[in-house]
Amino acid sequence: MPSTIVERYKRILSGAQKRFSPYEFEDMQYRKQKVQLVIRYAIEQVKMWTPEQARREMSIKDVKELKLHLIREYVEPPIEAKAQDVYYLVE
Repeated sequence: MPSTIVERYKRILSGAQKRFSPYEFEDMQYRKQKVQLVIRYAIEQVKMWTPEQARREMSIKDVKELKLHLIREYVEPPIEAKAQDVYYLVE
C-alpha cells in the first residue's frame, strides 16, 4: 500500500530507520505515486512550503536535510538537468 511509504519516511527523518527497503520502489505500478507522496510530505509538512516556494528555493542542501537523496534515484531527471539541480523533484 503506497500510503505506508509516508510512515516509513517519517521513521527515516526521525532516525529510527536508515533507508527505504531496496524492494520499496520495485513495483513500477506504484513507484511514481510513492515518490510523489514522500516529496509532497517533505515539502508541505516538513518544510511548510508551497510547491511554488519549493520550486524556487529547494537546494541540494535541502534534499540532503530532508533525506530525499534516498529516493532521487527513482526520479528521472530531465536531460538538461545538472548534477546539483533539484528543481525536477518538485515538478
